Amino acid sequence: MLDLYNIGKNIEVQKQQLLTAIVQAKQDGLGNEEIIDNIREALPDVMVSYAETVLKQIDFRAKLSRPVIEFNGSILFWRIALRLEVWGYTNKTRLRGFQRVRAGGRKFV
Repeated sequence: MLDLYNIGKNIEVQKQQLLTAIVQAKQDGLGNEEIIDNIREALPDVMVSYAETVLKQIDFRAKLSRPVIEFNGSILFWRIALRLEVWGYTNKTRLRGFQRVRAGGRKFV
């Protein structure tokens, strides 16, 4: 029973070491395929599978942590208003027609 505990503990230590090595390799600029190829040469298939899972998690987290672009509502409003003006929607007849279409009425006058 003690041997199984030590084996399990040893596997967790190996996983932690592998995780550290993967993070370092990513920081050094290696791609996922290069990392997996190196692990395949050195470690058993179980650890290769673990490494593939870790790399997928790292890539997923990187996608989630992309910066969010914030918009100033006032600037966005004026850009849309200018675009409508360029398209000719400031003309009163067209604007009235546009309002009728939005209300479920006729097409543009």
